[in-house]
Amino acid sequence: MIHLKKFNESSDQEITLTMNDVRGLKHNLGYRSNTDDSFLKNYRWTEDQLLVATPAYSKPQEWDGKQVQIYDLYTKSERYSSELGYAILIDGKVEYLLGIYEPHGCSLNAKRGVITAHGHEEIIKLWLDDGEFEEEHTR
Repeated sequence: MIHLKKFNESSDQEITLTMNDVRGLKHNLGYRSNTDDSFLKNYRWTEDQLLVATPAYSKPQEWDGKQVQIYDLYTKSERYSSELGYAILIDGKVEYLLGIYEPHGCSLNAKRGVITAHGHEEIIKLWLDDGEFEEEHTR
């Protein structure tokens, strides 16, 4: 990934993602499609928007012989940052971005290969074997 930047590798690792990085990843940020720029419209972002991923409290786990890590994902601007969801790293590389409204937690079921994120009135599952997102609204 060309635009991926890592800071403070000796301490907590922070990963900065550009909009070009987002285009190259599997995610659920757009309007039912992540093959176009609908995620820019969905969040009213411009090309200079940055996303920042930082390690979450969960420890890395192994799934299908690969190391899976869950990072917290934030939007970054000059004035503030806000929670966006989670970045999923496989073998140290960001592979998925999972956007969820008011994220409350995220976990990996390594036996089933599914990541479950829950937020305000929403549960999102990400199946790691095929990259499918499944959304459930709980209201």
